[in-house]
Amino acid sequence: MKLIPISGKEMCKIVEKLGFQKVRQAGSHVRYYIPMVEKQQSSSMEMRN
Repeated sequence: MKLIPISGKEMCKIVEKLGFQKVRQAGSHVRYYIPMVEKQQSSSMEMRN
């Protein structure tokens, strides 16, 4: 299965539609969390292209 390359901005739009909320951004790194989960779990991604 071959994955389609997408930009960081496109990925951010996708995860926000899935229910993640942006917590903070430091440079090109963005951190998200899911508010629906009792235990706070976060995920970060790099937005450089």
